Amino acid sequence: EITDDLAMLQSFFQKADTQEFKNEIKRIAEIICSRQKVFFIGIGTSGTLGKYGARFLSNLGIKALYIDDPFYPAEGGDYRDTVIVTLSVSGEQPILHKQISGFKDGKALIVSITNTRQCTLANISDYNISYYIPMKVLPGQYNVTSQVPLVYILESIAYKCKAIKEKNKNNE
Repeated sequence: EITDDLAMLQSFFQKADTQEFKNEIKRIAEIICSRQKVFFIGIGTSGTLGKYGARFLSNLGIKALYIDDPFYPAEGGDYRDTVIVTLSVSGEQPILHKQISGFKDGKALIVSITNTRQCTLANISDYNISYYIPMKVLPGQYNVTSQVPLVYILESIAYKCKAIKEKNKNNE
């Protein structure tokens, strides 16, 4: 089983090493850098990693916050200068879709990071990046899909944001 996990991660990292994937990371970093407010959201393990993503980005000088309540009322707000980074393996959490709809109605840009583009969350997002690895769900519906690709994506986006901010600062 460990061999299968290593093969799966090797396959992901081969994809991550392509120019197309690097361009997706850059595009999302540019979006994040273009907004004044950055919020991460997610549920379960994805939520925990959303907290990590917000902290990692903040550690690099790009202030970001994490919303840990999937019932946070997003309706009726003005989010024109906000990007919402939404994390979900399946992309099929109805409560998350409702929350995203509220942010979208307030004109926030929505970036989702999901396991596949063939999910509701990816479809309702303005931008999506997906990592395509086999999902693992234990009895009782406990999702234990590897989060290594997500951590790599979050850190790559954060480092690219830092580089963009430094370049913009040097050009002032």
